[in-house]
Amino acid sequence: MVAEGNMDLAAPSPLPLDGSVVKMKGLPFKASSEDVLKFYGSFGVKSHNIYLKRHPDGRPSGEAFVVFESPDEAQRACQKDRETFGEKFGDRYVRVYPTLESDVADMQQVVHQQNMVQQVSSAWRRGENIA
Repeated sequence: MVAEGNMDLAAPSPLPLDGSVVKMKGLPFKASSEDVLKFYGSFGVKSHNIYLKRHPDGRPSGEAFVVFESPDEAQRACQKDRETFGEKFGDRYVRVYPTLESDVADMQQVVHQQNMVQQVSSAWRRGENIA
């Protein structure tokens, strides 16, 4: 939190509910957005459309939501379910699911978490006091 109250705490932009979002589970805790980009190498995923979920204390949860350009792309991405995640993580595979209505609250929480991290990081870079 910024001591002076300069941080914009606008509501997070919602993730689309049109079937273009997939949920990933079983991610290595050290996985980054760049690792997810590599996993979906042939897809048109942008790093700002990868939302890595964290526990309330900030530790990675091993889950993520990924926004694709269309519901068809997301459906194609689900075919990567149980594929090995990446060479540096060994034989570990991840689960990839279409999102369900029951995932909406989780999705919005992840967007909010990521927006807060970005805002605090930006404030820190600008030299603002963070309490």
